[in-house]
Amino acid sequence: MKIRQLVGKLAGLVIAAGTIQAGSISTLPIFENAPGTFSSTAAMFGQAFVATADDSVLTSFTLEVRNDLGGPVGYGAYVFLANVVSLANALVLQNQALFTSVSTIPTSSPSDAFQAVTVSTGNLSLQAGETYFVFIDAGQLSLDDSEKLAFGFVGDANTPRPYPDGMAYYGTGNFFPNNPSLSAFFGFNEDAAFDLEFAGGSTTAAPEPNGSLLAAAGLACFGRAAIRRFTSTPGSEGNFGTSPGRGVQNSIRIFASFD
Repeated sequence: MKIRQLVGKLAGLVIAAGTIQAGSISTLPIFENAPGTFSSTAAMFGQAFVATADDSVLTSFTLEVRNDLGGPVGYGAYVFLANVVSLANALVLQNQALFTSVSTIPTSSPSDAFQAVTVSTGNLSLQAGETYFVFIDAGQLSLDDSEKLAFGFVGDANTPRPYPDGMAYYGTGNFFPNNPSLSAFFGFNEDAAFDLEFAGGSTTAAPEPNGSLLAAAGLACFGRAAIRRFTSTPGSEGNFGTSPGRGVQNSIRIFASFD
């Protein structure tokens, strides 16, 4: 297996050998060791990335999701060309979706366990140098249900984001099954727990972060939002328990009104 280190902002950081598959970009090995949890009344979440000449045919994407709602949850999966608005820490979807599909997220077993939700995109051609956004939209949830459907993320406030050419974004408004192109998406300077698979191409790996896990992240909000972060360790009390076999878990919850 060929493993290539990231350059630029990640120079000098070591990639854990044996954890990255060829033709992929992945933070899943990091998530296994240090899972973060994102939940919101707007269950729209995904990862932005920049296509390269080597990685320009997307075959699938994966996000980590926990479903404790008591039954399968329908969702739409999307790939969009996107523009990043840096000053607003926001992302704007461009034109129509390049890819869409509909499926369901099974109930997690045990209830606090994350599961990898993989979406096959066929052989979706991308343009090198452009920013794309892959995401899942499970619709709008009640306040009580919002903590029961969660997405995984990774990050460390003391080091650069594991994947420097994109970040995680959450959406607001125009929920599934509607077309999400008019939704507003905001970033919080961390990466999703994600995997992108490409036809052929090179290997891009996100290195293991060092230091303590996330300090409070700066979140842009649509409407009025209150944000709380919780940290729990195995066996401790907390709003979110740590998934079996995983380390310290960080959680972000967003409660927003869209009036």
